[in-house]
Amino acid sequence: MNPDSTETADLGSPPPALLGAGQDEFPEGAGEFTDEPSRRRFLTIMGASVALATGAGCNLRPASQRKIVPYTTQPDEITPGVPLFFASAAPLAGFGQGVLVRSSEGRPTKIEGNPDAPSSLGGAGLHALASVLDLYDPDRSRGVTH
Repeated sequence: MNPDSTETADLGSPPPALLGAGQDEFPEGAGEFTDEPSRRRFLTIMGASVALATGAGCNLRPASQRKIVPYTTQPDEITPGVPLFFASAAPLAGFGQGVLVRSSEGRPTKIEGNPDAPSSLGGAGLHALASVLDLYDPDRSRGVTH
């Protein structure tokens, strides 16, 4: 048989034991309610489901402790507690929108509109303001992907 051909192989008919097993998969009346579910029974089941889901979401183990390591040589421009501002650009419909990025201890924490940018005049769009959240996304790639 040529691997590039579009013909399908004839697998034959299934064995009789397999045909009989498929017909008796569910017992008679399994798809119908035998008794009408009451409101009390529904609320009991839903309450138990919410309680179990809440209990499954709780983690009894505390988070692992992380060590905070100070700078070996602190950069001159970084003063703890005093933010730095950087002028940057955020994409907006294929163009750059002027923004100011507030950085605390080397981590960007807020993005605002740049009042000196002629295109935005201090305004920033919804997507530009929320783009700082992309930096802290846990599902974000941690390394080079190619």
